[in-house]
Amino acid sequence: MNNHEASIAVASLINEGHMDEKQLEMIKDAGINNIELCAVRHHFDYCDLNYLNRMIKFIQQHNINVPSMHLPFGHNYDLSSSNNNIRNSAVTEIHKCVKIAQQLKTNVLVLHPGTQVIPGNKISDLIDRVVHSIREILTIVPENIKIAVENMLPGCLACSIEDLVDIVEKVNDSRVGYCLDTGHANMNNNLLELISTCGPDILNIHIHDNSGHYDLHLMPSEGTIDWQKTYHELQNNGFCGLITYEVLSPPNPEFTLRSIQDNYNWICNQDRSSEKK
Repeated sequence: MNNHEASIAVASLINEGHMDEKQLEMIKDAGINNIELCAVRHHFDYCDLNYLNRMIKFIQQHNINVPSMHLPFGHNYDLSSSNNNIRNSAVTEIHKCVKIAQQLKTNVLVLHPGTQVIPGNKISDLIDRVVHSIREILTIVPENIKIAVENMLPGCLACSIEDLVDIVEKVNDSRVGYCLDTGHANMNNNLLELISTCGPDILNIHIHDNSGHYDLHLMPSEGTIDWQKTYHELQNNGFCGLITYEVLSPPNPEFTLRSIQDNYNWICNQDRSSEKK
């Protein structure tokens, strides 16, 4: 992993609200050709066929790569739910996204394994339902598309390394790995341990910063994450996947977009600076 080899992308959620051609063009104009589309209805409405076809046509005509897609998430898409209607509906919606991913030649699908754990719920039962759901999803996932299970916010299923790893290992499929969310890990105080545990099975990194208390989605260097140690740990553990900037910048997204490559170069140079000392 270095600033010459890394594949850098930006999450489409950098532009809050409804995604349209103008916003895609702004990302392209900033020199970013890789985008992670977030398949939530109010942002990228994958169920509106006219809108979907228009967006796919624009993406293809402007040579925008979509290496990853964030699958639908939230309580209505909870793959760990004991309510079979919710769980089955979530699997159905994700199957729609798999077909869109095939059209866009997307390689990685980012998946939230669950939501806030309600007191009294057995973690083992939640994990069993998630594993069953992921196996259902995999029935239509081709070999060239992988599912990246994301580490979650404190209090949610898979906020701990043990539960996250348990889910992936129980699915036991070469198409399933991890999405490392640096902000979530910082809030759980397990970022470096998560990297050392998951290592080369990390398919995608959602890179952003925070204070350790709130999920702020700041640009790296604006929070409390030690990026020198983080970068060094990724190098030591053979990470060679996708790096997706999941930063939010409603006041001035153009400036943020144009800062992304320089920011990543800064992270890489932090590590080099330490070697010279």
